[in-house]
Amino acid sequence: MYRNIMIVLLALYMLALAMTPQGLAAQTTGPRLLTDPFLQLPTATTVRVVWFTEFEGQRHFISYGEGLRHTAEATTMRMTRMYEDASSRILGRPSPSRVTERPIWRHEAIATGLIPNVRVPYTVTSIDDTGNSVTSRQFTLQPLPTPGTPMKILLTSDQQNRLMSPANFQKVIETVGRVDAVFFAGDFVDEPSRASEWFDRFDPNWRNVNNPANPGYDPNRPAFFNARPAFFPSLQGKYREIFPEFPYTGGEILQHAPLFGAIGNHEAPGRWRPNAEFTLNGRTQVANLSFMDNDPQPRWFAEIRYEQLKRSDPNFNPTNDPVFREQWITDNSYNFTSYFEVWTLPDDGPAGESYYAYKIGDVFVISMNVSRVWRTWNLQEGPTSARFSPRGKYTEFSSELNNPGEWGFGDMWFETYDSTSDQYAWLVRQLESPAFKSSKYRIVLAHQTVFGLGDNSVPVMSNPETTIIYNDGGVSREKTFVWPVSYEVWESEIQPLVDARAITEIRIEYPLEKDVWRNQIEPLLLEHGVQMVHNAHSHVWNRTIVEGADGRQVHYIETSNVGNSFGAYLPGWKDSRVPWATSFWNEVTGPNPRWNPANYPRAGDPHNRAPVMPTLFNPMREMEGTDRDWPFVDSNNVTVFTIFDTATGAVSSYAFDTRKPDSAVVKFDEFFLNPAAVDVFPTTPLRDTFDRADGRLGRNWIGATQPDQYRISGNQVDVEKGGAVLWRQQFGANQEAFVTLSTIDPNSQHHTLLLKGRGANATQGAILVSYDAVKRQIVVEALRPGWGWYQVQTFSNITLEAGDVLGARALADGSVHVYVNYVPMGVADTTTVVGGLYVNRGGRIGLFFHEASNAAFDHFGGGDR
Repeated sequence: MYRNIMIVLLALYMLALAMTPQGLAAQTTGPRLLTDPFLQLPTATTVRVVWFTEFEGQRHFISYGEGLRHTAEATTMRMTRMYEDASSRILGRPSPSRVTERPIWRHEAIATGLIPNVRVPYTVTSIDDTGNSVTSRQFTLQPLPTPGTPMKILLTSDQQNRLMSPANFQKVIETVGRVDAVFFAGDFVDEPSRASEWFDRFDPNWRNVNNPANPGYDPNRPAFFNARPAFFPSLQGKYREIFPEFPYTGGEILQHAPLFGAIGNHEAPGRWRPNAEFTLNGRTQVANLSFMDNDPQPRWFAEIRYEQLKRSDPNFNPTNDPVFREQWITDNSYNFTSYFEVWTLPDDGPAGESYYAYKIGDVFVISMNVSRVWRTWNLQEGPTSARFSPRGKYTEFSSELNNPGEWGFGDMWFETYDSTSDQYAWLVRQLESPAFKSSKYRIVLAHQTVFGLGDNSVPVMSNPETTIIYNDGGVSREKTFVWPVSYEVWESEIQPLVDARAITEIRIEYPLEKDVWRNQIEPLLLEHGVQMVHNAHSHVWNRTIVEGADGRQVHYIETSNVGNSFGAYLPGWKDSRVPWATSFWNEVTGPNPRWNPANYPRAGDPHNRAPVMPTLFNPMREMEGTDRDWPFVDSNNVTVFTIFDTATGAVSSYAFDTRKPDSAVVKFDEFFLNPAAVDVFPTTPLRDTFDRADGRLGRNWIGATQPDQYRISGNQVDVEKGGAVLWRQQFGANQEAFVTLSTIDPNSQHHTLLLKGRGANATQGAILVSYDAVKRQIVVEALRPGWGWYQVQTFSNITLEAGDVLGARALADGSVHVYVNYVPMGVADTTTVVGGLYVNRGGRIGLFFHEASNAAFDHFGGGDR
């Protein structure tokens, strides 16, 4: 009897489960993709395709090109920091009671041999361990656009599983169509080690709150206003597959457009000690994902602790293993692990992908790491039941004053960027680089609210100044430090106070006049002609213009309005930042404040930079019903997105009322970036893609066209004996040529473009621009008939890699301009060695590979400039 009852109950349970989205997911048979594919790190002829599964599988690959006739195998890695815990809400499965790893695999393949500015279809396929396969829908990809190619770029940030993000990204696609890139200024999810926030967060209880189908629905609030949509479903247009009743499904964006991100505070979870029990502020705590996320300490302090342990315990890393040391320091400070593992970004800077720069068509984007931890404003620890709020901006827990292992160090920086830092020196190099100078548009991504009306623009980005008050034989004394400090300073100045338990108070100050961004970064950006800074963090829309002494302008814009707005603060709207922080505001407005009130403006931009009123329409008045126009959007009903159009320089912002699914999207603001006057290359078409049957080059070529000299193989050209091969058509006195170096022969000094060639084999005149792989330089030579070759100029310290584009422009004045990946490397003057031989003279363009039998090339172009 009991057995029959249990069978019936189990059957009823399974039926109920199958009728829910979770049950459908759990009942799915065969392999499935955890995400659609998305694009990363395009180059001149390649782009990377990434996707995730919950199985390792035996094979993963992409198919691409017309008819999907090309394939590329993927490399697979298991994600190292993807976990769930009791606070997770996971589609189709229960939440674990403790921090538990969730096995997730990342797959990345590279589509090669792509033609600039040409989109082609692609799919991804994963085969599981049993041989069953799953293939994605068909999407499109392309390599880097060439300079002069119009692009539409989405500016966004702070998705963080916020309510309005599916509506926001859906309306992007419905309003402007497919975008060409995404600039994401940080805070991708709330807790980057929680897998479900990236992939499939869902709680069935969300259906019960403000459901339009239920009695009591409030049309003044968005439907299901407690929902927390996951990152990839929102940015890949798949959210309604998780939550069918939700009114918006997101936008199919990342499948077609590469994302370039910046590190925000939510990309840097703290000390990694899962499920550890410890005592903090007098109570026992277990480290779950949320606690660890809010528990970073500075790396420099972790290095000091490591050194203390090394000196006190001979059994601590006795072999001085550098891998152990690095992992220990990372686990005892903070990490960017999930950010680095999810995304593939440029990594050739001093800190890898932490900050980087990249040229994308007409745009040079600089992604800075200027983030810091967010800590509470309050000074009071509160009652026992509330003693585990994050450590404060301005103080440490009173019970932990002599336990620096539990200090928070205020709003500590994750990466320094003042004028003494590696990041600052790197930034100067980027601003002085040929790639920057040759870009019409220069944009900086910076997550922290370095301008703005939001709550997070205060305190400003000054390095925290920490005053330690201590008891010295009954006399109260104090010392002030600006972090970081060295091991020697810590041991001599601070550790003795800790050992004596002499510290009685810690105060942390952020001087307004020492704002590093305002004093050191902003003048640098103005000096070098950066036109826009895209910042984030406060979940509002607002912007301003800063003008330098020479009239140059930098536009600041925060356009992170996807929900959970932290407020915009202006008198008459919201008079005081974080009004709930009564203990702090009571302190600084009291008779004897311990902090300088002037450092913490309660409203407005902290440096009084005036916000710009929307130019076309005021969302706050027209959509939120305020009684006046406001220079911001501060709303959890109205969502905002911004598009930068490189064809016109327009930066256009749009608003949509998420409470009204059938309402119109309204462009409410527009301004224009003033393009820099730059040398755009190339301006001529692609001549030959070699996308045809294997064999000879064909009738458009003359010279060294025999198959034992050059041979088409697999839609590119393999170099055999080489020699001078010329495009049959002749061009004028101003001409250019470019070629993709598919494979570079490391032993050859002649991977060469030929310009102004005269005669069937260029024996009557020619200019050569050669990449020398042996000496890693580019050499310009000119032929003087009857006399031989003359070296005109050498450009040293240049290393080309497979897939790079070598380009050159020979002008009527005899000058030769050299380019790598469309970026100018320098100018050579042939008149200095051969006189006017190539002045006002034309000829053929072509190629000359010599002793380069291991080289290959593709995509040749050029012509009259």
